[in-house]
Amino acid sequence: MTDQQALFQYAQDKDAQAFRHLVNIYQRLVYSAARRQLANSHDIDDVVQQTFLELAHSSHAIREDLGSWLYSTALHNAHDLIRKDQTRRRHEALAPPPPPSDPHTHIMSKDEWQTLSPKIDDAILALPPNQRTLVIQHFFQNRSLRTLAADQKVSHPTIHRRLNSAIESLRKSLRAGGRGGGLPATPALIATLQVFSKATVPAPLSAELTKIGLAAAGHTGSVATASKVFALSAKSQVVLALGALLIIIFVISFTLLKRGSTAPPAGLTPLAAISVPVWNDVDDLPELPNLNIRSGRMYADGAGNIYATASYPGDTHYQSLVLEKRAGSATWTKTADLPGTITDITADRQGNLCLATQSGGPVDGKSIIFKRPVGQTEFIPIAQSFGRYTIGSLAFDSAGNLYTAGTVAGTDLHSKERWIVTKLSAGQSTLQTVDLFDGPSDPGTEEIEHIARVTCLAVVREGPATGIYVVGFAGYSTSFGTHWLVRKSTDAGASWSTVDDYTYDSTPQVRFAPRTPTGRVPVPHVVSPGSFTSDPAGNIYVAGSVQGNTGAPSPQNPNLVPEHSIIRKSSDGGASWTIEYRSTVSAMGIFGDLMGAAGGDMAGNSYVVGATYGRSGEQRAVIRSNQSGRWANVDTYRAAGRTAIYTGFAADLQGNLYVSGTLQSPDDGPNQWIIRVTHVPVPPIINLLNAVKSP
Repeated sequence: MTDQQALFQYAQDKDAQAFRHLVNIYQRLVYSAARRQLANSHDIDDVVQQTFLELAHSSHAIREDLGSWLYSTALHNAHDLIRKDQTRRRHEALAPPPPPSDPHTHIMSKDEWQTLSPKIDDAILALPPNQRTLVIQHFFQNRSLRTLAADQKVSHPTIHRRLNSAIESLRKSLRAGGRGGGLPATPALIATLQVFSKATVPAPLSAELTKIGLAAAGHTGSVATASKVFALSAKSQVVLALGALLIIIFVISFTLLKRGSTAPPAGLTPLAAISVPVWNDVDDLPELPNLNIRSGRMYADGAGNIYATASYPGDTHYQSLVLEKRAGSATWTKTADLPGTITDITADRQGNLCLATQSGGPVDGKSIIFKRPVGQTEFIPIAQSFGRYTIGSLAFDSAGNLYTAGTVAGTDLHSKERWIVTKLSAGQSTLQTVDLFDGPSDPGTEEIEHIARVTCLAVVREGPATGIYVVGFAGYSTSFGTHWLVRKSTDAGASWSTVDDYTYDSTPQVRFAPRTPTGRVPVPHVVSPGSFTSDPAGNIYVAGSVQGNTGAPSPQNPNLVPEHSIIRKSSDGGASWTIEYRSTVSAMGIFGDLMGAAGGDMAGNSYVVGATYGRSGEQRAVIRSNQSGRWANVDTYRAAGRTAIYTGFAADLQGNLYVSGTLQSPDDGPNQWIIRVTHVPVPPIINLLNAVKSP
């Protein structure tokens, strides 16, 4: 495991083993930095523990070299402690210098060391980031110039020149800061730096640092328990204990609120019932093809990075784009332009990004899975679908196994289609079928070619809803079915069961009568589930559409059923389901509704996005949320003269919510890819909870 992989894994999953790896690599660096600044051993221990606590709480936001970040943080914490205790002299009784690697080489006296070493630390801190990182990696982390050259993809002479330049900058910084008195010559300065990391971390302190990772991973039960483990000052223990009390109060209140709320009445909640955030267009996207571009999926990884996908027609086939916004950055960058249409994007626990592309038609199509390893910039193909299987959705489980779901097409456009789920085991390159499903059929439809199609796949990793879920429909059309279906596996795909088979109305409808060799056969009202999400309380939601008769009910036609959306909810892992929400025609004057994606924010609210269709044919992008415990519109969007639809949703760790969509031109002109953003404040208690709980 590399340092970057360990950092990402801890940021995403609060993995104690990953944190232990970081402690083993960096504890000497942090301890040495604190030891050169402070005289009191208890102060040194406090600074070291505080630095690793900040690593635990800020792991998702670190974008610079981790060694440089820890070194800077340790020095800042030491300086803060010195400022808070002005009665303690900074250079009094500093710890003696570590012995030089060559005992016959005289570097400097103890007094010279005590005077100069804190000054060198301050000067290193003032170096430009690239030079500071190079000095820390080479002298403090003992990384060879050959290794650093390979990491930076430069020659050995180049990295040697860069290091010499950094050392010269360090000497200039010491002189400019008035710290030149007693400044050693360059060879002696280098020798001084070479022994900076020789201090040995006391075993009890090393053990306490490892326990920080265990506490944040949830193994110690609460922050109150963790505060007993950490050997901090009494003041620190009081602060942690108070934090634990607040967390307990929040968790109990949050659980009761989520589990105890009653189902809302049918119909759309008035917008005034909740606080509606303001959504703004992201207008600084990189230059994009001025073509018929269409928005795809979005994804947020465990470190808070956001990815958005879209496709556009190339000269001979479709191409797909990936835009990326790194956590803490305000800039979107284009990171990939791949052949085919991206159907889904996700990442594993180590931060390796994976996506699936589809090319070809419904019968001769194929899918390729691409992977972008942590720390690299290129997507490489790792697996390909077989036969007539096209992949529509991806998800990783906790063990690093990748599940794919989609459809196996028939031999022609009128042949039977089957629902399929495959598994790409960790370290393997061949997809294995784990579920091949025909779906239920309806009486009197024996002559109709049957279709079972997947619309989305999701993995819930903890709580009562733990399992792998596949959502889709079965029926007689590639766009909708007569059965709204959810299937679930709790044993890594070895066995599957249908946990929801919903039909809106069993009354045959002439409108949806498919043609057969002997004529048309009416079938029931059709349904189209589109998206899946879950919340921290263990509730799962599936959103989609019911497509009934055209028009609205009236005294003359009281049985007409307009197209509308529904959201089905289960609080027991799919054992039972209720209709949590149903839209109505009178709300916004719509007769159609489509849900294209779903997700949640850091405060536990859920969202579904898609489009609504007006009576006159206009189409508006829509976002619905249960922020107030009842589902309601929080955004409707349409540009003048264009229709709109949202297809992607993602949320970062700072409370920013993103949706992506397409503005469609009515005159065959180029479509426009849009990304919109809003901010939902995250209460401090949620930030603290997320820092100490397992995801």
